[in-house]
Amino acid sequence: MESQSPVDPAPAARLSPFGLPCGLVVTAAAMPAAMVALDILDPCQAEADLEISHAGFSFAARTDMMGLLTVDIPAFETPAFVTVRSGDDDAVMAIAGLPDLADYMRVAIAWDGDLGLAFHAFAAGADFGVPGHIWQGTPGTVTDMLAGQGGFLTVLGDPHLTPSRQIQIFSIPQAQANDLRLALDIPINPATCDRPLVAQAMQLTQSGAVDIWPITVTLPGCDAVGDFLMLQNLFEAPRLAAN
Repeated sequence: MESQSPVDPAPAARLSPFGLPCGLVVTAAAMPAAMVALDILDPCQAEADLEISHAGFSFAARTDMMGLLTVDIPAFETPAFVTVRSGDDDAVMAIAGLPDLADYMRVAIAWDGDLGLAFHAFAAGADFGVPGHIWQGTPGTVTDMLAGQGGFLTVLGDPHLTPSRQIQIFSIPQAQANDLRLALDIPINPATCDRPLVAQAMQLTQSGAVDIWPITVTLPGCDAVGDFLMLQNLFEAPRLAAN
């Protein structure tokens, strides 16, 4: 009579303390204004640092104590491919179709490090601090834009993470994009004075292509700490103005 070795049982699935299966899960859904609603979950990796990439840019983010992160991303392509990386784990990709992408103009400034950059948009001849001036202090909302009240600014990335990739994205309907002025505030502080600053500009063109080009500026000496430079006429013919 032949003897048979016992069959090894299948390994038990790893579960989080809350009984949820371990592993990075990413889902993407199309939202109004050509936005991608991204849901990221790994219940076994609480407060995990992530790198989120889309259409040539990336930004740093962190999950919460449950291993969850939700973020809305302005799309620069359709279908929109979004890739999430967590530590040494393999990348996980999610895809969403954005049928309304051609209805919007999108421009962005991306950088790495705690540089304190601020992207400003002035629509319909607006001046600083009045309606029509969109920046991180008054970013506007998707709801405002859909109601015909100009554009909105999306700020993504955490300057306290390493690497600390960040991006600020301005969105506005194509029909309102003609009378628009864009500028970038560059503060001069002890960590950046008398040093080169490197950032990237991005623009979604009407053809659907994404143009990306570098911005390189050598900041003034450290006797200028507390001042800032404003890079004006972005996406046209940039010039610097000292303030």
